[in-house]
Amino acid sequence: MDATFFYTLSGLTYSRTIELLKLQGMDEPDHLEKIGVVHDILDGSLSEQILGFHKIIEATVRANTTPLDRRFLAQFILAESKTLVYGNYVSNVVHDKELVSEWLYACEHCREFTLALTDSHVYTAWSDGTIADTNMYYTAIVEITGTLASPQTFTTNVAPLATDIWGNSFPAFSGTVHKASILAISAAYSQFVYCQVGEVTVSAGNLTWQGFASDFGTPADDGKYYVKFTISVQTTT
Repeated sequence: MDATFFYTLSGLTYSRTIELLKLQGMDEPDHLEKIGVVHDILDGSLSEQILGFHKIIEATVRANTTPLDRRFLAQFILAESKTLVYGNYVSNVVHDKELVSEWLYACEHCREFTLALTDSHVYTAWSDGTIADTNMYYTAIVEITGTLASPQTFTTNVAPLATDIWGNSFPAFSGTVHKASILAISAAYSQFVYCQVGEVTVSAGNLTWQGFASDFGTPADDGKYYVKFTISVQTTT
């Protein structure tokens, strides 16, 4: 199974898809942490006051990770803003433990990592996918040509993002009603770290953002780099 890791550092958002051996607690209620208190009543009885729960997520990264994967995970753990995406599940997470690898068979080439993550969202019921106040729009795969010196500008309903992955135009967004974030992964067999510059803005009903591919990675067979965006839009009112 594959999951995509995102972190934000110094205004840039980085992403990488990494193969996992196990992902526990994200798409099934394997491990929940209740948020609440137990009250001792004077007559000896007990009552419980519950606000909700956090998802406790355990992700085991396969031992066939590359040096680039391992260095990315190190930055992921150190970042204050971290997101994990698996299928239709999106979790903003925190990590309160160190990053330690287990050397399987005492071999340095068999490093296996287990990440202990906590979803920072407070849930009141289990949701099969993104939380109820979030809508997801998936774009088609597009070529990314931006660089650190000259980031590429992307705008919904404007080429190369004229339509979403189903060929539909994007809806009109409002800067006062909607808040959007961009999740991006390398696509079409190209491999690289995606970097986003600054925040997403709204103009004339369209979302605009800038990004570029890191200056190291592996291009697709045609020598180009491709990215697939997931646009997460949340209503703020």
